Amino acid sequence: MFTEQDLILGLVCAISDTVLGVANVACSTLLKTVECKQGLAAVFSPECCQELAARIQNHSEAASVIRMRCLELVCRMWSVSADTAACCKALGAKEQLVAILEGNDILLQLNAVEILAYLPPNDIGQELLSQLLTTAEDSLGSGAVPARLLSCVASFVGQQEGMVSAPLQKRLCIIIAERLPHERPGSEGAVDMLSILAALCDTPRGLGALAQSEQLAAAVMHVAPNLRSQHQPSKLAALSLIVNAVRSSALACRADSSDAASAAAATLHQALAPLVPGLVKLSRTPIFEERVGALCSCRSIAMHQWGVQALFAQNDFLSFIIDRKEESSKRGLEEKYYVVKEALVHANIGEVIGLENQAILVAFAADGAYYTSSKFFWFCFWCSHVIFSICSCFCPGPSDSRNITVRQCCKRMLGWVD
Repeated sequence: MFTEQDLILGLVCAISDTVLGVANVACSTLLKTVECKQGLAAVFSPECCQELAARIQNHSEAASVIRMRCLELVCRMWSVSADTAACCKALGAKEQLVAILEGNDILLQLNAVEILAYLPPNDIGQELLSQLLTTAEDSLGSGAVPARLLSCVASFVGQQEGMVSAPLQKRLCIIIAERLPHERPGSEGAVDMLSILAALCDTPRGLGALAQSEQLAAAVMHVAPNLRSQHQPSKLAALSLIVNAVRSSALACRADSSDAASAAAATLHQALAPLVPGLVKLSRTPIFEERVGALCSCRSIAMHQWGVQALFAQNDFLSFIIDRKEESSKRGLEEKYYVVKEALVHANIGEVIGLENQAILVAFAADGAYYTSSKFFWFCFWCSHVIFSICSCFCPGPSDSRNITVRQCCKRMLGWVD
């Protein structure tokens, strides 16, 4: 007779199923099972641990897919609770990932970096982060793996205060700042470095680490040449860095008006204010990705008073940002709306752009991103009533004729015959 333990063991074995859908369902079920104490005890029973360990420690090339699948499952279970973390740690998953990174299989290394990101920040450890930095530094410029390692470390730096030591943070920032000048604008190397910076600056804590290492000015000076390049990935990476760094700076200033936050904001102001005309121009490009990226940058810039002044100083920016007809995409309409909302947060917005223009922005924000004005609603209602009246005149029929479809009305009015 089948017991609950047999069922759990069967799920563990199903991770190795050749049908990907079956394996994914097994992993999802196990991940949900460890959330309760009874399920945790069943998943990490001696029999199941033996099966998991056998798959994790199987170094054969044929079993590499299953091995990585099991490592990902264990690292995702790691963050469920302190009890699951202790059980996962006993399986040696972190050590196996480090061993993969020290190997020479690029595909496995890239997968290992992605899986490491599932580990909880407090369990990643200073020693492992230092080892990741050393591995990346030794092989920088030799492919995608070092860049992914740096991006992984950068994301951990911004996640939790005190998790990464100050010397390690400074070391990471120096590695990035020293590497950037060697990457030609518009190259894949520049894309990698800008993406790493964007990951680091995604939070105020990460931006603060870059500023404290005195590398912020050296890093952002490479935004302009990549933004002006014809290489779209470089342009998008530069836009992503602008969005993250400027937003994090604004959030830091709102939460903490310290000298460090103000100094970082001043550095970004000096470096990025000259780029505002180019960003406004790029926000009108027909290329969707670049247009939305530029609008997102304008949204972050509008979080600063200097940004509002620079944006609305551009010719016709006010009429452009409130024009819903010119923008064809839902995302573009939303970003335009949020630019206005961020500008209106500033108490002295009327002094900056004028009281009349402020009233225009307030009315625009009140209507919403997609124009939900009551006048527009009643206009649509009136139009529908007129159309129904016309159809009734041209479409006489029985007492239930009011249920006639628009297509049928058109047929009768125009004499269409099926």
